[in-house]
Amino acid sequence: MELNYTPYRFTSTDGYIQTTVPVCLRKTIDSYIKQSSEPAHSHLVGHIKKEFFLNGLEKDEMWVDLITSCCQVYLQEFPVFDDHIQFILNKSNINAPFKLDTPWVNKMKKYEFNPIHRHSGLFSYVMWLTIPFNLQEELNYFKNTKSNRASTFEFVYSTSIGVQQHSINVDKNYEGELIVFPASQLHCVYPFYTSNKERVSIAGNVNINI
Repeated sequence: MELNYTPYRFTSTDGYIQTTVPVCLRKTIDSYIKQSSEPAHSHLVGHIKKEFFLNGLEKDEMWVDLITSCCQVYLQEFPVFDDHIQFILNKSNINAPFKLDTPWVNKMKKYEFNPIHRHSGLFSYVMWLTIPFNLQEELNYFKNTKSNRASTFEFVYSTSIGVQQHSINVDKNYEGELIVFPASQLHCVYPFYTSNKERVSIAGNVNINI
């Protein structure tokens, strides 16, 4: 699959790529969300009451094509990470394709959050489907705060000068956006405060099919 994407770099070796999910595929994802009923809490760290596995989406041909294409693009943009994967493949003496694990949906309500954590596997992804708030309204809720993080998605990474953060200021403009990043990358999601509706996102991991 050919991608229109944007790479975001924290350092020469760390970052993520972002792309927009086609509308037709978003409708497919919505259908999986409507059918989801298996709780995913025991596998996740989120302080979120509604988290469900999206069984079957990991086998959907269009979704698999999109996610694996994003992984390949990441390797092109961040060749140091590609070296890490090649080491794993060489050690296993295989040339294995990527394999998607079962993804899950987060239906986050006001005040719920995802504490800082990392995922399993090689790559992880997050896609936002519904974001029921305006970023500026969220920031105004704590407008006198020195470093306002209300409602943001944030990466945490290390550099030679210490621990740094990279915030993604998600709001309604991010509906349909997808990011892909190394599963080992620490990240968190801060709570929102100005809407009584749910913020709906999906996430998942990608492994090597050994």
